[in-house]
Amino acid sequence: MSKPELSLEIEGGESGFRPGDTLRATVNVRANGIWTARGGTLDLLYWTEGQGDEDRATAHRETLFTKDQQVNAQFRKTFTLTAPQFPWSYHGNRIKIHWCLGLYVRAKGEDQQLLELPLVIHPRPQELLA
Repeated sequence: MSKPELSLEIEGGESGFRPGDTLRATVNVRANGIWTARGGTLDLLYWTEGQGDEDRATAHRETLFTKDQQVNAQFRKTFTLTAPQFPWSYHGNRIKIHWCLGLYVRAKGEDQQLLELPLVIHPRPQELLA
């Protein structure tokens, strides 16, 4: 069994969302045959960097695979998530708050694979994306 190949797509190709917006994400995991998972999740998470204590938190988690679960060669599923109200993305000089949608998959006998899509969650996301 080879490592599963991961892809993650957000409907419309958007990366900026206002708090409370709905985002639809499609997860694709492909392998050469049936494989055994050690785990797998789709996480909407944020982290801070800069002055002070750094923080990392998961706002929403969808479990894709559990330990020792047998998975078909082709796994595809669409999820609907709501952008949290807080904290907003922020890119200041002393502190930054980053958001991402992360796909984390581990097959038995393999290292964890990850795919992260950066997001902006802010009342005016276009200002931070410019």
